[in-house]
Amino acid sequence: VKDTFTANQLTSSAEFKKRLLHIAKGAVYTGSTKQLDKFIQMRLPEIKEVKTQNFIGYNKDYAAWLFNRVAVCDGRLYEMNDEDYFEINSASVKSLSLTPALDLNPKLNEFTTGWVDDIWTAFGEKGYVALAFWLGSLFAEQIRERDKSFPFLEIVGEPGTGKSTLIEFLWKLAGREEYEGFDPSKSTAAARGRNFAQVGNLPVVLIEGDRTTDNAKQRAFDWDELKSLYNGRASRAVGIKSNNNETYEPPFRGSIVIAQNADTDGSKAFLERIIHIYTDKRGQSIQTRHAAERLEQLPVSQVSGFTLLATMREKEIMQTFGRGYERARNELESNSSIRHIRIAKNHAQLVGLLEALALVVPVPVERIEKTREAITALAVERCQALKKDHPLVQEFWELFDYLDELAPYGINHSSDENEIAVNFNHMEEVAAAHRQRIPFTLTEIKKLLKNGNERRFIRQSTTRSAVSERHNRGKGDMQRMPETFRCWIFGREK
Repeated sequence: VKDTFTANQLTSSAEFKKRLLHIAKGAVYTGSTKQLDKFIQMRLPEIKEVKTQNFIGYNKDYAAWLFNRVAVCDGRLYEMNDEDYFEINSASVKSLSLTPALDLNPKLNEFTTGWVDDIWTAFGEKGYVALAFWLGSLFAEQIRERDKSFPFLEIVGEPGTGKSTLIEFLWKLAGREEYEGFDPSKSTAAARGRNFAQVGNLPVVLIEGDRTTDNAKQRAFDWDELKSLYNGRASRAVGIKSNNNETYEPPFRGSIVIAQNADTDGSKAFLERIIHIYTDKRGQSIQTRHAAERLEQLPVSQVSGFTLLATMREKEIMQTFGRGYERARNELESNSSIRHIRIAKNHAQLVGLLEALALVVPVPVERIEKTREAITALAVERCQALKKDHPLVQEFWELFDYLDELAPYGINHSSDENEIAVNFNHMEEVAAAHRQRIPFTLTEIKKLLKNGNERRFIRQSTTRSAVSERHNRGKGDMQRMPETFRCWIFGREK
């Protein structure tokens, strides 16, 4: 039996007796305090100080990956000794965290690589993109130290397109079976914070965070909460129970993977941080189904060596990544279709990791080239997606155009054909008259309209209303509309 003793319990025979009986049932100490002191003088100098961490994975202070039963440092594999800690160089270290439990097989001769072909058959370039990102997750701390950021991966698509199969298999590479991720909408802020803080150089997978119901509890999660994790900053701050103003802000040491059926809906600053993969059923066949089934049936013991082999080749992988990243970034930034520096950087990092993937598993050169082209296409698609307006803004303009056609005198108060003048109160009045529901509040839509792309916000001003002019022709004094309105002016899309 192994357990702890406090200083008080080691210096009093009565306290030592109580503690011993508590931790080892039936063990009784019958000696005196003097005999106990003599024993301590003889044995305590031999006790080593074991340094601990409260998470699983990479620790920058030791430059080592500390897992549940094995550790990796400087290309060497260490197994836990009889005292349940690792002796790495001159340090004695261990992790106190029990979650996640990673069952990594240290017998690297049992590691197989046939699954590399099955991923290509089942998922094609998208599977290799996810695999390269997973490799990068094992070096997230090093990449952030080098480039100051590490992107998020988003895998979305129709139900039944293999998202869960792919992610569950990738978890097998990290020694975790029958696990996909956690639902942030069902989790408390404290649970989310602990999920983000309990790993280092390992992925954190968020699943099914999209919600279409009006249940406020389920829609409580805001994707913009993740923005600070892009640079490895804290996900939350916790007050420490003390008499001063200390707080604890655990840094984010891992990577983020988002898997759900619908695209994430956040600010542009958040959407720029994402590498987006969309899955569909177009390429599915009997061969893809068989390949996916083989991935599902592979035991963890045959594939978990991926994590150990990758971490043992840290220096070569980071060198290859650095060369590939610099080359790819120059290419992507010179592409006229990619105008966002951050998007070019994120996808260049993925290209560098794709090239480093060949150091861990056998990947044919032609597949790497095809996947590289696919990553460039993903960067272009991401830039185009960011040009689109927020869904609520698109819905607003659809409603505006419909009411402008429906109302006898329209609702566009501008007489300039290149501008649109909107008075929100008048629009609400016309919508109510024609029984049209407005699915947003004026407060939230005004914030979003200022950042619109297709119809850019120009200014707020008092406008001589073209709607009033049309309405007031031939009308009596009792039926006249005000000649001026306070309007928001937008430019028409070109």
